[in-house]
Amino acid sequence: MAPSASKLIGGTGAGGGPSGGPKVPGPGADNELSTYLFKLKNTIARIGMMSRINKSTDNPSVILLKKEIYDFFKYLEDCQDYYDMSITAGQANHQGDLAARLLSISDGEPPEKQRLFTAGDKSRAVSLRQWIDDSVRADRIVDEKTVNEETHDEISNISSVITFIDDIPRPPTNHPIWGVEGIMHGLTIIGIHIRFNPDYKHFRHQSKEYGHNGLELSAVFHGAHGQSQAGIHGNITTGAYSVVISPTSESTDIDTGDVVWYSGSGSENHQDVEKVPDRTTGTKALAASLATGNMVRVIRAAASKGKQMLFKHAPKVGFRYDGLYQVTLATTSVNKHGGRIEQFKLVRCENQDQPGLEELRGIPSPGQQDDHAKIFEKW
Repeated sequence: MAPSASKLIGGTGAGGGPSGGPKVPGPGADNELSTYLFKLKNTIARIGMMSRINKSTDNPSVILLKKEIYDFFKYLEDCQDYYDMSITAGQANHQGDLAARLLSISDGEPPEKQRLFTAGDKSRAVSLRQWIDDSVRADRIVDEKTVNEETHDEISNISSVITFIDDIPRPPTNHPIWGVEGIMHGLTIIGIHIRFNPDYKHFRHQSKEYGHNGLELSAVFHGAHGQSQAGIHGNITTGAYSVVISPTSESTDIDTGDVVWYSGSGSENHQDVEKVPDRTTGTKALAASLATGNMVRVIRAAASKGKQMLFKHAPKVGFRYDGLYQVTLATTSVNKHGGRIEQFKLVRCENQDQPGLEELRGIPSPGQQDDHAKIFEKW
């Protein structure tokens, strides 16, 4: 079906709350994250000590301690699945401690304390730390107090992680930027945070669908539409629903327009010259797309300042939905560190009622770019 004129572009879904979401590891049903992270700090320190005294990886004590690390990884990866690549408010409040634990696994000092952490462990930690930092920076945060097990099945299918609040400010419908005809239609702003306007919650499309999913090609939207659009959103069995191409100096993706070489998660800082990073949920979803043939929505993000000439297919500002692509090949390459990484070839589909990329490159227009620069002036 051809894309509709909807401006509310689907991203990932929301997740449930404390009654249904992943539990903090450890005995008991309701462990405190702060207490758990303090204990985990001691676990990592003990592994470092055993590394310094040359204990082997098959030492029973090391095995037990490493199991705690793998439980930590699994807890965070389960949260990625459950909350669709967003984090909870509680995790956001402990961002520093979470990042510190992951950093001590991936890049701890001195090196002799790192011997018992494998390249796979470090890659996993880097990928998880990037997810946490990106989620906080993009405000992809689930208020777990307002989302519970009862509503999870319904909410997990809507287009973006958002807590609807009835008393948030609504922009005037005739506003040139925030109104019905503006580029921020369907959104509102609270402080410095952009949120979905609750008045439009019934107009959003489910994200866990393949194809155009009612999206308008060339639609321009700000970070709120893209808050849940970090990296890869998909299902490890049926494939990726959508990917976001975020052009940065660290990116290992290659974007030539009709063909994109999209790297698996954790590729940017991977340093193992022989093994690719352990597959995350997102990477597994892309691999499944190759097997199933399901088409993937490709969304391009604007390049950072000073990098726009290097990424000619990226929009000047915001995000832009650029149509359907098909995963046709999985292979390996190397990043700038010499690390072996996994890459997927995405080819733009033909005969899908899609305008050409040259036509889309004119979006956003100069006028839309001017409007985008004024969004925080509110109304």
